[in-house]
Amino acid sequence: MATLPPLAHRVGSYRPSKVREVFAQANAPGMISLAGGAPFLGDLPFGELATQASSILTEQGAVALQYSFGVGLPRLRQQIADVMALEGMDVDPDDVIVTAGSQLALEAICKVMVDPGDVVITEGPCYAGGLSAVMSYDTDVRHAETDDDGLVIDKLAAQIDELIARGKTVKMVYAIPTFQNPGNTVLPPERRQALVQLCSDRGILLIEDNAYGLLGFDGETVRAMKADAPEQVAYLGSFSKMFGPGLRLGWIVPPRELVGVLKDTVETFILNPPTMGQLQMSAYLDGYDWQGLLERMRALYERRCDTLIAALRGSMPASVTWQRPRGSFYLWVKLPEGLDSEDLMVKAMARGVVFVPGTAFYIDGQGHDRMRLSYCLPTEEQLTKAGTILGELITEELAR
Repeated sequence: MATLPPLAHRVGSYRPSKVREVFAQANAPGMISLAGGAPFLGDLPFGELATQASSILTEQGAVALQYSFGVGLPRLRQQIADVMALEGMDVDPDDVIVTAGSQLALEAICKVMVDPGDVVITEGPCYAGGLSAVMSYDTDVRHAETDDDGLVIDKLAAQIDELIARGKTVKMVYAIPTFQNPGNTVLPPERRQALVQLCSDRGILLIEDNAYGLLGFDGETVRAMKADAPEQVAYLGSFSKMFGPGLRLGWIVPPRELVGVLKDTVETFILNPPTMGQLQMSAYLDGYDWQGLLERMRALYERRCDTLIAALRGSMPASVTWQRPRGSFYLWVKLPEGLDSEDLMVKAMARGVVFVPGTAFYIDGQGHDRMRLSYCLPTEEQLTKAGTILGELITEELAR
C-alpha cells in the first residue's frame, strides 16, 4: 500500500470553514438561504452579454483563448483605474494588477509580506475568507475591537503598541472599511485618517478590501483610504459584487514599491488572469450603462433589506437588535444572553431557513451571540417568510 509524506506544516493552520459548511445545506430543496453573499444577477443584460461574448470569440478568439498579460489586459487595467476614481483615487493603470478574484490578491500580499509568526490584525468580526487567507501563512492573527462604526482606532493603537512591546512583528492590518462583511459598518472619515496615520507611524501595511464600496443605498461613495495614502495602503477590488462572481476577476493596487514583487507573485499563482473573462468585462464596461444598472441594484438591495427588517420587527423579541445597513448585503444581528447562534442555525434549518452563525467570523470563540443574515439574493416573499420563521424560533427559545 502506498504511503504519502506528511502534509506541509502550514496546512495545520487551516481551519474548516463554517460558511462553506452552511453553503452545503443552502441549496437543499425548499431552503431559504440567508447565508451567501451572492449578488442578484437577474437584471444583468444577458442577451447583450451573449452578443458581446460571441463577438469576442468571432473577432478575437485566438486572443481570448490564449495566454495573455500576467497582470491583466491594458484596457481593463485602465477601466479599473477609472472605476477607482469614483472613490477619489488617482491610480496609474500600470500599478493595477488583475487577479482571479480579490481573494487571490490577498493571498499574494500574504505570500510577499508575512513570515511565520508575524502578526496580522483584522477586524473582529472579520470576513471569513480573509481570515482563511491570512491564517494559511502561519501568521499570528489578532482581532481588533470594533463598534457600530467599525474599528476603534485608539484601542487598535494600544493593541499594536502592546504587541510591539512584547517583541512581536506586526506586519499588516486587514480591514473592510466600507460596508464591512459581516458587520456592515462604514468607518467614518476621521477614523480612516487616524487608521492610515497609525499604520504609517508604526510601519504597518494597511490592506483596504473594498468589494462593496459602490453598493451604498444612497448612491454616494465613500472616499477610499488609498486616495489619501497611496504608499501605505494596498487596495483590493472586485467585480464579483458589482457584476458577477463567475468571471473571477479582482485586482490589487499596492504601494508602488510592492508593485514589481506582487506582479511576479501573482504570475506564479495563475500565469495570467482569465483572458476571455477580461475581454467580456471590458466590453461590458465600455458598451453598457453599468452605473445605471448598479443604481437599480442598490435600490433592489435596499428594498430587500427593509423587507427583512420589517419581518424581523414584526416577529422578534425586542431583546434582539441590529443596526440598519446603509448598503451592501448583510444584516448583523445581536442575540440576547442565553441564545447560541450555532444552535439556532441547526434549528432554523429544520424549519427551512439557513444563515451563518457569528462564530464563522472570529478565530477566538467569539460570535455565539451574533448571526449574519444576507438579504441580497432571496425574493421579498422569501425574506418575509424567513424573517418570520426566525422571529418565531427565537421567541420560542427565549420562552424555554
